[in-house]
Amino acid sequence: MAQLQNEFSWSISRARLFEECLRKYYYYYYASWNGWEETGPEHARLCYRLKQIVDLRAWAGDISHRVIKAAITSYRMGRPLSLEAMQSMGRNLLNREWKESAESLWVRHPKKYVNLFEHYYNRTVSPEDRAATRQRVFDALQAFVDMGYAEELRSVSTEDWLSVEELDQFYIGDVKAWAVIDCAFRRGAEIAIYDWKTGRANGDEGASDQLVCYALFAAHKWSAPLQSIRVSAVYLVERSAAVHTVAAEQAIEFRERVFKDVAKMAKRLADPQRNKGREEDFPRTTNRALCARCGFFEVCFGDRSLVPPKE
Repeated sequence: MAQLQNEFSWSISRARLFEECLRKYYYYYYASWNGWEETGPEHARLCYRLKQIVDLRAWAGDISHRVIKAAITSYRMGRPLSLEAMQSMGRNLLNREWKESAESLWVRHPKKYVNLFEHYYNRTVSPEDRAATRQRVFDALQAFVDMGYAEELRSVSTEDWLSVEELDQFYIGDVKAWAVIDCAFRRGAEIAIYDWKTGRANGDEGASDQLVCYALFAAHKWSAPLQSIRVSAVYLVERSAAVHTVAAEQAIEFRERVFKDVAKMAKRLADPQRNKGREEDFPRTTNRALCARCGFFEVCFGDRSLVPPKE
């Protein structure tokens, strides 16, 4: 079997990580490569394990996404899923994955089992913290129903569905890009895209780069004009939504930002042609508050016990 090659590509998450911390970016996209192999280098296996770490807030968001995906899949099969069934699924995932993490099952299979930041770095998690995490999931699922999305998506015909959380690629110029759209379907002459959010809105009234990216992907994937694509950021916890249509000027500006991102990322590489980087060319962030919540703390500072205690 041919060995996998670490080919360069662009994504919204990759660009954000590059801006957040260059060292974390290096660990995530370079040092962890081949870390899934049992016979891989020890450093790569450590970085790959740390790459999978997730904190309580992100874990709650991920479970909310997975349950909503399961509900939509059920709708598409003609089997509506009630709110009670969705919340029961969320509760079961929370309980099972908490146990997986607490028992360190990820030691054997880092990708298969959840590894919570709070467990790995010995943070104290109070009963109130766990209750708040569960409530966050329940609130998101309740909002999905109360805001009318469950009812709307149940009515989408089989032939109108386009995508539900499917990782796919497209090209921006000659740059390979990746996108995962939470939910996309045809609504008459339009394409509707929903992006479920379990965090807070940032107050920006315009379409974010993420939504512009989704619109460009949809235009490429489904041969649709930009003006026919409606992209919505749905903030479930806040019970608010913002619908956007991406203008041609926004698309052009977004492409230029992508090309600039790629140029900055390539400049950091020791060998851009082979997509090879060196740790010393990717310095740590100066924002130590970010370090205190970073899954890569152990490899970056050499001792996971040095992580500051929870405030």
